[in-house]
Amino acid sequence: MLTVLLKGDAKQLVGQITDKTITVKGSVIDFKGKPEIIVTDHKLIVIQR
Repeated sequence: MLTVLLKGDAKQLVGQITDKTITVKGSVIDFKGKPEIIVTDHKLIVIQR
């Protein structure tokens, strides 16, 4: 499992990406032993169709 944390400008996508397949660009970090990507720019998330 991978956590994608939306911050800043990317927060506007919350309602649009729920239950959807997405592609995220960014660096994976270790947060308390679990992988996480922090996204601050909505352009780094693509909703797959």
